[in-house]
Amino acid sequence: MLPPFKFDLQEVRSKMKQMGDFSGVPIEPAEQTRLLDICVSLPGVVGGGVPGGKQSTFSYDFNSTL
Repeated sequence: MLPPFKFDLQEVRSKMKQMGDFSGVPIEPAEQTRLLDICVSLPGVVGGGVPGGKQSTFSYDFNSTL
């Protein structure tokens, strides 16, 4: 059973990606989306995201686990 806040974290990530798409700023570039989608599907991982930073560097992400 998934913790209820896992859905909240997914919604926040979705809205952040939409905001980036609408503004033309890659808050969560497609490369990171693919990586994070795989990570958050793993057992025990409840959320993940891209912490921001330089636009030219997409080498960071974070994942939260239980």
